[in-house]
Amino acid sequence: MQRQHYIMVIPPEFLKKFTKRVGVSDSELEVLLDTLEGEDLSAIAQKLGIQRNALQKRLGEVYKKFRIEGSGPGKFAKLQKILLEEYEKYIRQGNPDSTESNHFQWGDVPIVSTFCDRATELTQAQEFLIQERFPLVAVLGMAGMGKSVFTVRLVEQIASNYDYVIWRNLSLRSVPTLESLLTDLMRCFQSSQESDTPPVIADLIQQLQRDRCLVILDNFESLFQPQNFAGYYQSGYENYGELLKQITQTHHQSSLLLLSRETPLELMSLTGGTSTTPMITLKGLTRDGIEQLLSEKGLNCQDDTIFSQLLDHYSGHPVAINELAITVQTLFAGNFNDLLQDNSIFVGEIMSHYFSQQLQRLSPLEKEVIEHLASESLTLKEIQNSFSENKDLSYLMAALNSLNRRCLLEKLTDNDITRFTIIPSLKKYISLQLQS
Repeated sequence: MQRQHYIMVIPPEFLKKFTKRVGVSDSELEVLLDTLEGEDLSAIAQKLGIQRNALQKRLGEVYKKFRIEGSGPGKFAKLQKILLEEYEKYIRQGNPDSTESNHFQWGDVPIVSTFCDRATELTQAQEFLIQERFPLVAVLGMAGMGKSVFTVRLVEQIASNYDYVIWRNLSLRSVPTLESLLTDLMRCFQSSQESDTPPVIADLIQQLQRDRCLVILDNFESLFQPQNFAGYYQSGYENYGELLKQITQTHHQSSLLLLSRETPLELMSLTGGTSTTPMITLKGLTRDGIEQLLSEKGLNCQDDTIFSQLLDHYSGHPVAINELAITVQTLFAGNFNDLLQDNSIFVGEIMSHYFSQQLQRLSPLEKEVIEHLASESLTLKEIQNSFSENKDLSYLMAALNSLNRRCLLEKLTDNDITRFTIIPSLKKYISLQLQS
């Protein structure tokens, strides 16, 4: 696995004081601070003017002083957990030295992989939330594309602009009803008064008007029906749509940030003021991002042919490339040529799991369409002709729109002709499933 980091909400001043207690030196602290920011180890070593092995030795000394044993990324995750727990304890005790007035509720913030290559999207998201103050923003992308990783880095950079930042993962436990979510959120606010009656949307809106809040709802697709077109709520969860509507159409100073594999139908029509709800769809990594990811694995690849295959066959999908890199490192001594020979596409266990999850949610018509697209790219008319029985164009368009809302559909336009396709690794997975 890649080196990991927690969201960096711990002030450097606290880290300096706390790490001094266990004997962390200034040079070790310097490395620790940069590493917690998610910087690439090679970049840190270059900035500090030391060799990478010297940097790793300093980190090793930090682990010893915190009595963290073992190997691999799990050690860094343990260290991060210790630091975050100590800081939360420090804040809860109302330490007079604390200068933090912000309230961070990180209950469901994930431990995430090293951040790679999303500078453009980060800038765009910051503009939406900080400069333009949109009340609702969505971060979309197929499974494993790095939505949580991206949002962790985003919140690291903008958290100081808010009085409250709250992260909730809707799929971590049982999917909460809106009433349960509102109750949970209202408990996070200091000004919230205990009440015998359950809170309603209006209570949350009042809080969003009173303080500047950022509420992140991760895995929003958990609210939607499986085996139906994308974006339709499960029974009992339809009132989440009303929440989105009121968030966008009521004046307040806060923002709701949705992370989802599927686009809520409301986002296709909701407006706030004169602007539609902004959606940031994460695609695959560029060559620079892939190079950084491989570097984290200790793989120094400069072969243009290999990068071309990683971009073409895997569409820069971070999980697919990470899994490929681990396999190359553990089975082929870091040599890509053995695994990428004959232009073959490798679909690992983790990507197979992600693909299986998403395909299980498709409606029957979507499954038929995507199986046709697994063979070749097709125009709308060719898709229609590929069925043995004639399918009404309206149904096919509904299926294509739904696949698009799931971030599974790719469009190719040439001479004003649009062809539809899916990424090559998904094609490979579907063909393997059809053969089995």
